[in-house]
Amino acid sequence: MREQTQFNHALSLLEGFDFSVPFHHYIKGYFRQQKQLGSRDRRTISGLCYYYFRSAKAFGAFSLEKKMALSSFLLDDESAMQKFLCNKYLSAVPADLKGTNEKINFLSAHDPDFSLSTIFPFAHELSDGVNHDSLMHAYLTQPDVWIRIRNKYVQQVIHESEAAGLKRRGASETKNALAYPSATGLTAFTSFKKGWFEIQDLSSQQTLSLLPENLSGLWWDC
Repeated sequence: MREQTQFNHALSLLEGFDFSVPFHHYIKGYFRQQKQLGSRDRRTISGLCYYYFRSAKAFGAFSLEKKMALSSFLLDDESAMQKFLCNKYLSAVPADLKGTNEKINFLSAHDPDFSLSTIFPFAHELSDGVNHDSLMHAYLTQPDVWIRIRNKYVQQVIHESEAAGLKRRGASETKNALAYPSATGLTAFTSFKKGWFEIQDLSSQQTLSLLPENLSGLWWDC
């Protein structure tokens, strides 16, 4: 079964990863060796790994496989892989659960070891204005990818994204800022290769609005 094969690859990746290099370098090297894996396979396998990294600490002393399945259940959005893992590892999960909050409530009620607070254990280091519970929920939400379009190329970039059938949303308070779903292959855009837009978090773009408009030269966003 395709999902089982994809899951096995993700399991091998996590079992073999020793944190000696950043994971995105490690997984690229793995995929170079596994040339039979297509783009869809690589996307699914990567998703499983990153779901695990983002939420596995919330699941106590379960096995690696069970933590992977629970992480996929919590973070994935009704994919074939999620359904496969629920059928195999999480048979007691109701099929009609929708949304992250419902899943969190279900896990909290049925697993005494489940705790979102363990995802980010440094609550005592947070500034007073940061809500710890809100931060934990944010870790479970895949954010959009924001781009900043150069002034004279706005229509060209929008046209290319519309031609590709992509959904986008803007930020009314920030000029030339657009957001796309996280899995969008923006770096494959011709307009990206031509330098007509840059991938940049909205917060960084909003910072630019605080600077005088007559600034010249190059500025380092760090």
